[in-house]
Amino acid sequence: MIEPAGPQDAEEILEVINRTNREAYQGIIPREYFKAPILTLDELREAMGRMSFYLYRGAGRVVGVAALSREDAETGKLRWVYVLPEHQRQGIGTALVSFLEERARALGLRQLWLRTVGGASEAVAFYRKLGYRPAGQVETPWGQDLLMEKEVHMPTKVVHYTQIPAEPVAEAEGVTIRWLITRADGAPNFAMRLFELPPGSGSPHHRHDWEHEVFILDGEGVLRTEAGEMSLRPGTAVLVPGGELHQFYNNGSGLLRFLCLIPHPKE
Repeated sequence: MIEPAGPQDAEEILEVINRTNREAYQGIIPREYFKAPILTLDELREAMGRMSFYLYRGAGRVVGVAALSREDAETGKLRWVYVLPEHQRQGIGTALVSFLEERARALGLRQLWLRTVGGASEAVAFYRKLGYRPAGQVETPWGQDLLMEKEVHMPTKVVHYTQIPAEPVAEAEGVTIRWLITRADGAPNFAMRLFELPPGSGSPHHRHDWEHEVFILDGEGVLRTEAGEMSLRPGTAVLVPGGELHQFYNNGSGLLRFLCLIPHPKE
Protein backbone atom coordinates (compact mmCIF):
# COMPACT_ATOMS: atom_id res chain seq x y z
CA MET A 1 0.00 0.00 0.00
CA ILE A 2 3.04 2.29 0.33
CA GLU A 3 4.44 3.66 -2.90
CA PRO A 4 6.69 6.49 -4.10
CA ALA A 5 4.87 9.71 -4.86
CA GLY A 6 4.98 11.36 -8.26
CA PRO A 7 4.10 14.84 -9.56
CA GLN A 8 0.60 13.61 -10.39
CA ASP A 9 -0.03 12.99 -6.68
CA ALA A 10 0.74 16.52 -5.52
CA GLU A 11 -2.84 17.73 -5.08
CA GLU A 12 -3.88 14.68 -3.05
CA ILE A 13 -0.77 14.98 -0.89
CA LEU A 14 -1.52 18.65 -0.30
CA GLU A 15 -5.04 17.82 0.88
CA VAL A 16 -3.76 15.20 3.35
CA ILE A 17 -1.10 17.51 4.79
CA ASN A 18 -3.21 20.65 5.08
CA ARG A 19 -6.37 19.02 6.44
CA THR A 20 -4.54 16.83 8.94
CA ASN A 21 -2.28 19.66 10.09
CA ARG A 22 -5.27 21.94 10.60
CA GLU A 23 -7.19 19.42 12.69
CA ALA A 24 -4.13 18.39 14.72
CA TYR A 25 -2.58 21.75 15.56
CA GLN A 26 -5.12 24.56 15.35
CA GLY A 27 -6.06 23.94 18.98
CA ILE A 28 -2.42 23.87 20.10
CA ILE A 29 -0.79 26.76 18.24
CA PRO A 30 -2.36 30.17 19.01
CA ARG A 31 -4.48 31.61 16.21
CA GLU A 32 -2.12 34.51 15.52
CA TYR A 33 0.72 32.07 14.78
CA PHE A 34 -1.17 29.22 13.18
CA LYS A 35 -0.60 28.94 9.43
CA ALA A 36 -3.39 27.49 7.34
CA PRO A 37 -2.79 26.13 4.86
CA ILE A 38 0.60 25.01 6.12
CA LEU A 39 1.75 24.39 2.55
CA THR A 40 0.89 25.69 -0.92
CA LEU A 41 0.95 23.61 -4.08
CA ASP A 42 4.04 25.44 -5.33
CA GLU A 43 5.82 24.90 -2.01
CA LEU A 44 4.93 21.21 -2.09
CA ARG A 45 6.21 20.77 -5.62
CA GLU A 46 9.45 22.46 -4.64
CA ALA A 47 9.77 20.15 -1.62
CA MET A 48 9.11 17.08 -3.79
CA GLY A 49 12.19 18.05 -5.78
CA ARG A 50 14.36 18.06 -2.63
CA MET A 51 13.14 14.99 -0.76
CA SER A 52 11.46 11.64 -1.35
CA PHE A 53 7.71 11.49 -0.68
CA TYR A 54 5.82 8.24 -0.11
CA LEU A 55 2.09 7.55 -0.09
CA TYR A 56 -0.22 5.17 1.70
CA ARG A 57 -3.30 4.42 -0.37
CA GLY A 58 -6.57 3.12 0.99
CA ALA A 59 -9.76 2.54 -0.95
CA GLY A 60 -8.17 4.05 -4.04
CA ARG A 61 -7.13 7.36 -2.47
CA VAL A 62 -4.15 8.82 -0.63
CA VAL A 63 -4.82 8.62 3.12
CA GLY A 64 -1.28 9.01 4.45
CA VAL A 65 1.99 10.63 3.43
CA ALA A 66 5.57 10.89 4.70
CA ALA A 67 8.84 12.22 3.33
CA LEU A 68 12.53 11.51 3.86
CA SER A 69 15.34 13.99 3.23
CA ARG A 70 19.05 13.26 3.41
CA GLU A 71 20.86 15.75 5.61
CA ASP A 72 24.40 14.39 5.31
CA ALA A 73 26.23 11.11 4.76
CA GLU A 74 24.82 9.50 7.92
CA THR A 75 21.73 11.51 8.86
CA GLY A 76 18.23 11.82 7.45
CA LYS A 77 15.12 13.76 8.46
CA LEU A 78 11.50 12.67 8.60
CA ARG A 79 9.19 15.28 7.12
CA TRP A 80 5.47 15.73 6.50
CA VAL A 81 4.25 12.60 8.29
CA TYR A 82 0.47 12.92 8.13
CA VAL A 83 -2.49 10.52 8.11
CA LEU A 84 -6.04 11.70 7.54
CA PRO A 85 -7.89 11.82 10.90
CA GLU A 86 -10.49 9.23 9.92
CA HIS A 87 -7.70 6.77 9.04
CA GLN A 88 -5.58 7.23 12.16
CA ARG A 89 -5.01 4.47 14.75
CA GLN A 90 -5.01 1.85 12.01
CA GLY A 91 -1.24 1.36 11.83
CA ILE A 92 -0.77 3.62 8.79
CA GLY A 93 1.51 6.13 10.48
CA THR A 94 3.63 3.34 11.95
CA ALA A 95 3.83 1.65 8.56
CA LEU A 96 4.98 4.86 6.88
CA VAL A 97 7.64 5.63 9.49
CA SER A 98 8.89 2.02 9.47
CA PHE A 99 9.08 2.16 5.67
CA LEU A 100 11.16 5.34 5.79
CA GLU A 101 13.47 3.76 8.36
CA GLU A 102 14.03 0.83 6.02
CA ARG A 103 14.75 3.26 3.18
CA ALA A 104 17.20 5.12 5.43
CA ARG A 105 19.06 1.91 6.24
CA ALA A 106 19.19 1.04 2.54
CA LEU A 107 20.76 4.46 1.90
CA GLY A 108 23.41 3.81 4.55
CA LEU A 109 22.00 6.35 7.01
CA ARG A 110 22.59 5.74 10.69
CA GLN A 111 20.29 8.28 12.31
CA LEU A 112 16.93 9.93 11.65
CA TRP A 113 15.57 13.04 13.32
CA LEU A 114 12.37 15.05 13.22
CA ARG A 115 10.78 18.18 14.62
CA THR A 116 7.32 18.29 16.14
CA VAL A 117 5.28 20.70 18.23
CA GLY A 118 6.19 20.13 21.86
CA GLY A 119 2.60 20.56 23.01
CA ALA A 120 1.31 17.92 20.57
CA SER A 121 1.25 15.14 23.15
CA GLU A 122 -0.24 12.53 20.80
CA ALA A 123 2.43 13.13 18.16
CA VAL A 124 5.22 13.06 20.76
CA ALA A 125 3.85 9.82 22.26
CA PHE A 126 3.57 8.27 18.79
CA TYR A 127 7.23 8.91 17.99
CA ARG A 128 8.36 7.84 21.45
CA LYS A 129 6.61 4.52 20.97
CA LEU A 130 8.54 4.04 17.74
CA GLY A 131 11.84 4.57 19.53
CA TYR A 132 12.45 8.30 18.94
CA ARG A 133 13.93 10.20 21.88
CA PRO A 134 14.08 13.93 22.69
CA ALA A 135 17.29 15.49 21.42
CA GLY A 136 16.70 19.20 21.91
CA GLN A 137 14.21 22.05 21.77
CA VAL A 138 13.57 25.00 19.50
CA GLU A 139 11.98 28.10 21.00
CA THR A 140 8.88 29.34 19.16
CA PRO A 141 6.48 32.24 19.81
CA TRP A 142 3.93 29.74 21.18
CA GLY A 143 6.30 27.63 23.27
CA GLN A 144 8.77 25.02 22.11
CA ASP A 145 9.14 22.57 19.27
CA LEU A 146 10.72 19.25 20.16
CA LEU A 147 13.60 17.67 18.25
CA MET A 148 13.60 13.87 18.35
CA GLU A 149 16.07 11.34 16.98
CA LYS A 150 16.58 7.62 16.54
CA GLU A 151 19.50 5.41 15.61
CA VAL A 152 18.20 3.36 12.68
CA HIS A 153 21.40 1.47 11.99
CA MET A 154 20.67 -1.35 14.40
CA PRO A 155 23.51 -3.64 15.42
CA THR A 156 22.97 -7.37 15.33
CA LYS A 157 21.49 -8.44 18.65
CA VAL A 158 22.95 -11.50 20.33
CA VAL A 159 21.69 -12.11 23.84
CA HIS A 160 21.23 -15.07 26.16
CA TYR A 161 17.61 -15.43 27.15
CA THR A 162 18.47 -15.25 30.86
CA GLN A 163 19.65 -11.66 30.33
CA ILE A 164 16.07 -10.67 29.54
CA PRO A 165 13.89 -10.25 32.66
CA ALA A 166 11.08 -12.76 33.13
CA GLU A 167 7.78 -10.91 33.63
CA PRO A 168 4.58 -12.39 35.08
CA VAL A 169 1.71 -12.98 32.64
CA ALA A 170 -1.59 -11.44 33.72
CA GLU A 171 -4.35 -13.93 34.57
CA ALA A 172 -1.89 -16.85 34.36
CA GLU A 173 -0.49 -17.68 37.79
CA GLY A 174 3.14 -18.79 37.69
CA VAL A 175 3.56 -18.19 33.94
CA THR A 176 6.33 -15.84 32.82
CA ILE A 177 7.26 -14.14 29.56
CA ARG A 178 10.58 -12.81 28.28
CA TRP A 179 10.45 -10.34 25.37
CA LEU A 180 13.57 -11.52 23.54
CA ILE A 181 13.32 -9.41 20.39
CA THR A 182 11.03 -6.42 19.90
CA ARG A 183 10.50 -3.41 17.68
CA ALA A 184 12.95 -1.50 19.88
CA ASP A 185 15.67 -3.91 18.74
CA GLY A 186 15.05 -3.00 15.10
CA ALA A 187 12.65 -5.86 14.28
CA PRO A 188 10.01 -4.07 12.17
CA ASN A 189 7.40 -6.81 11.89
CA PHE A 190 7.46 -9.45 14.63
CA ALA A 191 8.25 -9.85 18.33
CA MET A 192 9.86 -13.01 19.74
CA ARG A 193 8.81 -14.05 23.25
CA LEU A 194 9.82 -16.94 25.51
CA PHE A 195 7.12 -18.40 27.74
CA GLU A 196 7.79 -20.60 30.76
CA LEU A 197 4.91 -22.56 32.32
CA PRO A 198 5.39 -24.59 35.51
CA PRO A 199 3.46 -27.87 35.87
CA GLY A 200 -0.29 -27.39 36.26
CA SER A 201 -0.32 -23.87 34.79
CA GLY A 202 -1.54 -22.46 31.53
CA SER A 203 -1.65 -19.34 29.43
CA PRO A 204 -4.91 -17.36 29.44
CA HIS A 205 -7.79 -19.07 27.61
CA HIS A 206 -8.49 -16.36 25.06
CA ARG A 207 -8.64 -15.26 21.45
CA HIS A 208 -7.33 -12.22 19.52
CA ASP A 209 -6.98 -10.95 15.97
CA TRP A 210 -3.35 -11.87 15.40
CA GLU A 211 -1.72 -15.25 14.86
CA HIS A 212 0.88 -17.05 17.00
CA GLU A 213 3.87 -18.94 15.65
CA VAL A 214 5.08 -21.24 18.43
CA PHE A 215 8.00 -23.67 18.83
CA ILE A 216 8.21 -25.96 21.83
CA LEU A 217 11.68 -26.05 23.42
CA ASP A 218 11.28 -28.13 26.58
CA GLY A 219 8.61 -30.00 28.50
CA GLU A 220 5.26 -31.44 27.57
CA GLY A 221 1.78 -30.02 27.45
CA VAL A 222 -1.35 -29.55 25.40
CA LEU A 223 -2.84 -26.89 23.19
CA ARG A 224 -6.52 -26.46 23.96
CA THR A 225 -8.71 -25.12 21.16
CA GLU A 226 -12.35 -25.35 20.17
CA ALA A 227 -11.38 -28.38 18.06
CA GLY A 228 -10.03 -30.22 21.12
CA GLU A 229 -6.61 -30.85 22.70
CA MET A 230 -3.35 -31.39 20.81
CA SER A 231 -0.20 -32.76 22.40
CA LEU A 232 2.94 -30.64 22.64
CA ARG A 233 6.50 -31.90 23.06
CA PRO A 234 10.00 -30.60 22.26
CA GLY A 235 10.35 -29.88 18.57
CA THR A 236 6.63 -29.26 17.97
CA ALA A 237 5.79 -26.24 15.78
CA VAL A 238 2.36 -24.62 16.10
CA LEU A 239 0.40 -22.01 14.17
CA VAL A 240 -2.57 -20.56 16.04
CA PRO A 241 -4.62 -18.50 13.54
CA GLY A 242 -6.01 -15.13 14.54
CA GLY A 243 -9.46 -15.32 16.10
CA GLU A 244 -9.08 -18.88 17.41
CA LEU A 245 -9.82 -19.59 21.08
CA HIS A 246 -6.73 -21.21 22.58
CA GLN A 247 -4.71 -22.04 25.66
CA PHE A 248 -1.28 -23.59 26.19
CA TYR A 249 -1.35 -25.84 29.26
CA ASN A 250 1.42 -27.72 31.05
CA ASN A 251 0.12 -31.17 32.03
CA GLY A 252 3.61 -32.61 32.41
CA SER A 253 5.99 -32.93 35.34
CA GLY A 254 8.60 -30.39 34.24
CA LEU A 255 8.80 -26.81 33.00
CA LEU A 256 7.11 -26.16 29.63
CA ARG A 257 9.13 -23.63 27.62
CA PHE A 258 8.31 -22.35 24.17
CA LEU A 259 9.08 -19.54 21.76
CA CYS A 260 6.12 -17.51 20.53
CA LEU A 261 6.27 -15.00 17.68
CA ILE A 262 3.54 -12.42 17.07
CA PRO A 263 3.20 -9.46 14.69
CA HIS A 264 3.61 -6.04 16.25
CA PRO A 265 0.26 -4.47 17.16
CA LYS A 266 -1.07 -1.71 14.96
CA GLU A 267 -0.58 1.79 16.30
